[in-house]
Amino acid sequence: MFRLAAIFAGTALSVAGVTAAGRLLFPQTPLPQAVRFANGAVIVSCGVFALLACGIGYTAVFLLLAGLLLAAALRTRCADVVDLPALPPFIGVILAAYALLYLVYALAPEIQPDAFGYHLRLVSEYARLHAFSNRIMFYDMLPQGMEMLFVPAFALGGAAAAKLVHLVFLCATIPLMRQIAREAGLTAHAGSVGAALFFLAPVCGVVGTAAYTDAGLVCAVCAVLCLLLQWDRERLRALLVCAGLNAGFCYTIKPTFGWVAALGACFVLLRGRRLLPAVSFAALALAVVLPWAVRSYWFTANPAAPFLSVWFPNPVSTPALEHDLAASFSAWRPGFSWASALFDYTVTGGHQGLFGAAFLLLPLALFALRRKGGRWLLGASALLAVPVLLNTGTRFLLPAMVPASLALASVLPGPAGFALVAVQAVAAAPPVIDYFDRLYARKYEWRLRAFPLQAALGLVTEDAYLRQNVPQFAVRDLVQENTRPGAAILTLAPVPEAYIPRPLLIYWQSVAAQHYTDALDFAFMSHGTRARLLSWRWQCGKYKALRFTALSDVRVVEAHLQHGETAAQSWKSMVPGSSVDISASAGVTGADLLIWPGDQAKEDTRAMSDAGVWEPIGTEAARAPHIIDLRRDATAYIRRSGYHYILVPVADDAFAEMGADMKLHSFEWGVEAMGHTGNMWLFRILPDLL
Repeated sequence: MFRLAAIFAGTALSVAGVTAAGRLLFPQTPLPQAVRFANGAVIVSCGVFALLACGIGYTAVFLLLAGLLLAAALRTRCADVVDLPALPPFIGVILAAYALLYLVYALAPEIQPDAFGYHLRLVSEYARLHAFSNRIMFYDMLPQGMEMLFVPAFALGGAAAAKLVHLVFLCATIPLMRQIAREAGLTAHAGSVGAALFFLAPVCGVVGTAAYTDAGLVCAVCAVLCLLLQWDRERLRALLVCAGLNAGFCYTIKPTFGWVAALGACFVLLRGRRLLPAVSFAALALAVVLPWAVRSYWFTANPAAPFLSVWFPNPVSTPALEHDLAASFSAWRPGFSWASALFDYTVTGGHQGLFGAAFLLLPLALFALRRKGGRWLLGASALLAVPVLLNTGTRFLLPAMVPASLALASVLPGPAGFALVAVQAVAAAPPVIDYFDRLYARKYEWRLRAFPLQAALGLVTEDAYLRQNVPQFAVRDLVQENTRPGAAILTLAPVPEAYIPRPLLIYWQSVAAQHYTDALDFAFMSHGTRARLLSWRWQCGKYKALRFTALSDVRVVEAHLQHGETAAQSWKSMVPGSSVDISASAGVTGADLLIWPGDQAKEDTRAMSDAGVWEPIGTEAARAPHIIDLRRDATAYIRRSGYHYILVPVADDAFAEMGADMKLHSFEWGVEAMGHTGNMWLFRILPDLL
């Protein structure tokens, strides 16, 4: 009972603050309550950002500010728009039943991958530190507008409170969609049917009951659509301000949906036929984005981190990583089929989530083109679908499905709309999805699974529930039992980061992590093979610099200057045409480079004379090719960098061969096996390697 009380208290803390803040922004402008809620989310998110940036993100501070906002809101009278008509009883009953179903899933401990993989890891760190952390990793540098709303809830009620906050945003899309339908000139019946079809989509059930951010994004997009349609009719400046703030908030939730701000600015320019309103809209959106851009630039010198590394080299990402991500998730990857996309997204799956069988009728929405409102909705849907080209996950289509659902509902006669809602409700029921899972062999499709009533009510322990439902959860015990608090761990496989109370560096989430992983991989791959030592010596003052140019794929294993220092080029991979320059300043009169492979590597070496001319220079083949084993060197390199432990799989993974070798040849690697759970092994790097 105490657990449930804490969860609802944490949820109320965030939701009450958002609701109150929304009432205080332009109280005399007629705005729907749901739009005010979306406006309040932007304000509170920015406020929590400021508190964490100042290091005062304490629960008491959140409670104090929420109390002040509520006190001010209660004394403020708002000019709200005419209320929407009540939902048709048939639809109201179905939505209430599904809202109750979603509530049970939201109250259970978090088991969704991205939520425990990084959303809640960030939120829990901020709640514990009362400030932002200084870790420079891929997800840490992403804007986190929605996570800011999770922090107060988590501080009081834990992970389930953050999940419940997200569910509130999903529920807020129902009145927002109905309001959009009104602004677009659709009937109240069409608005209700469209909102129900969307709310009942199985993918909405998953994201809305987890600490993801997609329901928050949909809420912000709905607010932008509603406000811009109202502005197009009334030309009130306050509407433009609110729309600009929500458009910027879209970027802080998912950077790819900065596209919404660009679309909004174009809409304002084309409909208003004046430059100033469009510039004002863009400036307001930028004002919401700017704090996150400044934070990213402060840590990485890249305001768009972890993206745009081609223009802004940074310690988080590389062009190669961005290319790999695009190749893995974009609509141009080999595994994506445009021909079967509609059936895949609605019934057969394969893109992490389903919209449900009712959306098979989505092509009927094209009949909405006959009316102006339908044309607006379908145009908005097509434009909001553009980000799916970068990531074809079903949830990336959620914003586009808002106007598409309304357009579909607008062409259905009354009984047909109710029938389609009934079909969607039946098709989205977990037992029916179980049947289709078996029919289409959808073993790994993303969906709500076993009904977690006992876990939601606290009748089973959180640990027991998580052990049963979260892969690799036992890694938490392995780490806790064998490492001290604060011990930094390099992790070569995905793990439930939110549940492991240690600083983890995931193998791909920063440039440094990729270097460490590459060093381990190279050491494993190259041991027992030949490397060649290249040596150069010159008289002091004879040359200004030395240039080593690769003529084939070469690895510079180590680079030593004459006076014994190790140069920064150690462990460097080089492709044909790339080069290494060694300055002859500060008394450097020679250099040694150990390169790999020893037999096939080709190179060109030149030295710069006093006249500034690069002259060919030979190498002194002082030693025969070396048989190398760099495994201890690689782990020593990682320990020097501050990571004393390595988590690595020994089976069923890309790093399994290396992990198995580390297990069998611990001495050669300079590590000590601390224990394992399943195929995950924890190794400590021995300190005498330094």
